[in-house]
Amino acid sequence: MGLTKEGVATAVRNRLRAARLYTDNADEAPTLVVHVLLMHSKLGPGGAFAVDTTLHKRVYDPLSGVFGSVQTVIGNARLGLHAGKAAFILSEIAQQMDEFIDTYLRVNESACY
Repeated sequence: MGLTKEGVATAVRNRLRAARLYTDNADEAPTLVVHVLLMHSKLGPGGAFAVDTTLHKRVYDPLSGVFGSVQTVIGNARLGLHAGKAAFILSEIAQQMDEFIDTYLRVNESACY
């Protein structure tokens, strides 16, 4: 079908870079995890897929002095039919990333500009 982990990662990074939300410094950045589940049909080239995205952000509690992680599910999981074509899945990932970026920039407006 042509869908690869590298292809998904590149698509996500490109969206984040375009919004100026991407850094190569892993110590500074939250971790964005994109899960893709593929279900293939025995009846033909089609099948279904599910995509969900989670943001893991490192946080510090000044009262206890402990670092931890906060996990935020981004949007709703997307379900769809892929017809054996990676483009359908990449399109859903792009839409989910756009929604995430819009929300992230709105919520963090003062820090992002």
